[in-house]
Amino acid sequence: MMSTSTRQMTPKAQETNFVFVGGPVLTGKGTGIRSKVVQAGMREKRLQRRKDAVAEINQLLEGRTTACTCRTIATPLAPLPRHNQGQQPIKPRVWMVSKAQVGSVCCSFCGRYIRSYNALHPSSSSSLYDIGSGLEPTIPVNETTSRLRVHEIFSFASRHVLPNLRGSLDLPDLYQTWAFPFDNDELKLFTFLWSSKRHEGVLRLAYNIPQDPAELKEELVLKGLTLRALRKEVTSYTEQKAIDSIIRSMLVLAVNDTETATQRLCREPSPFTPTFTGLHALEFYGGRDYNRLHWENMYKLLQNHEGIQMLRPFALAWQISVADLTNAAHTLRKPLYPMIDVYGQQLELDSPLVLFAPDTCDDLRKPGSGFNELLLMEQPVHQRLVSVFSHVGELSYAMDIISTQSHSPRLLELLADSRDLVHHRLFSLPNEDDAASQILSLDGQSTRQEQFLELYLTCRLAVLLYATHVTFPIPRSSVVRSVLLQSLCPKLQFLADRGFLSPLFLWCTSVALVALDETGPFAEILGLFQKVSRNLHITTLSSLLNLLHWFAWSDTAIQHHNSRMERYLSGNLSSLSGIKQEYLA
Repeated sequence: MMSTSTRQMTPKAQETNFVFVGGPVLTGKGTGIRSKVVQAGMREKRLQRRKDAVAEINQLLEGRTTACTCRTIATPLAPLPRHNQGQQPIKPRVWMVSKAQVGSVCCSFCGRYIRSYNALHPSSSSSLYDIGSGLEPTIPVNETTSRLRVHEIFSFASRHVLPNLRGSLDLPDLYQTWAFPFDNDELKLFTFLWSSKRHEGVLRLAYNIPQDPAELKEELVLKGLTLRALRKEVTSYTEQKAIDSIIRSMLVLAVNDTETATQRLCREPSPFTPTFTGLHALEFYGGRDYNRLHWENMYKLLQNHEGIQMLRPFALAWQISVADLTNAAHTLRKPLYPMIDVYGQQLELDSPLVLFAPDTCDDLRKPGSGFNELLLMEQPVHQRLVSVFSHVGELSYAMDIISTQSHSPRLLELLADSRDLVHHRLFSLPNEDDAASQILSLDGQSTRQEQFLELYLTCRLAVLLYATHVTFPIPRSSVVRSVLLQSLCPKLQFLADRGFLSPLFLWCTSVALVALDETGPFAEILGLFQKVSRNLHITTLSSLLNLLHWFAWSDTAIQHHNSRMERYLSGNLSSLSGIKQEYLA
């Protein structure tokens, strides 16, 4: 029988009473031969897993189909069925979709749902990183990451976030910027995980997939980890360290940490029906109000470190400049940054008509040349400003032609870059707050200088109205349309009262007429439209369209208004309601 003293001994005391004769001893003086061999084997296995992962990613990207088959049909953009009156109704997108449409994405060309979103519910059989152990070998494993669904989030982001930012040719480099390798960079890891999780949550709202409380909790946890890692990085920052990770995190927080980032994805009803609405993720990120705190702090930090072009990661400076351009479009402000390419250099491209001449020059039309009227005034507008207006017309024409054909991803990426550059220059143009010398050539004095300035400012507003709805179609266009029309309509009346009844004035009036969609001051603008049409002897729809094409006019985006325009020209307004006849003399 065990004695009482033995039963009362603590476990720790019992352990000290046992000695294993001839057993292993922790001396701390091992030769290290076995550990070196094991470490070398582990390094070889990790390297092989990384090579296999890269090969798997490239294989999936090569087999990925992002284009709808509608563009390979002989007549892909055949006219849609019209109502008896010949107009296409403008309807908001319906939130409730059928079961067949849940888990799909809408084609920007034909409106059909073409791509599956099974990654919202990833399984082990479909995971991108289901290789060997099923884990992405470059992700650091610790107490924090082991509690998160890190690999499922990476699988989703690799298939549905990164491919929407750039074409497949740039995806490997873009993946390295955001997701590989991490090099023990917690800020980079958590920033990528949280932004991908937020993207997934927005898609759930868009396709009516119920939000799981566990998913929402994980998103909040990732946001907290991102903010904590950012504070830690800022606290330990020294002048010798690069600020790439800090800027990358601030950009993600500025774009995603806002109320509009949690709203449903929906393109607001518009009188225009544009194409190419999803290039460079414009459909997804183009309607957000940025978080001012993060956005302004990022700008100040970049200004203190030699600007945006000092950023080294691939396409990071490009993403900031695109985000800045989108913000300028829906706030109607000048961009803060220059337009940067994916390699960190200032983007320089030829005009759209030169870039896409092999694909678009099928006739003798010269779109955009109508704006040269601004060069023929007594005090002409500077040539470089008129060229910006002309390039919008060229781009509109190129987009119309390209939208009816099937093209390579490289050409579509070039089209997106050209579109960004054209509109960056447009939003950077001088406005009413700038000096007249920045707009007009002041070599001689003229008593009509104010009128010439008003004509330029009117043209600028009309081009902005056209661009934000057709060539750079932002999703939330109703507020921008209202602001622009409130400024544009009085200027049109001002010019008409002073006898400016030129082709340029007719184009500006036509854009405003379509944008008003028979609401607001439509009657007054219709009266101006009919007055200038009579003055220019425009009596038929074909002659009107021929004139408008010399400026900027997309048949694809506006052709459903043709029957209306024909009635406006003929004076047959019996079908219009609420029109004040005294304005239609």
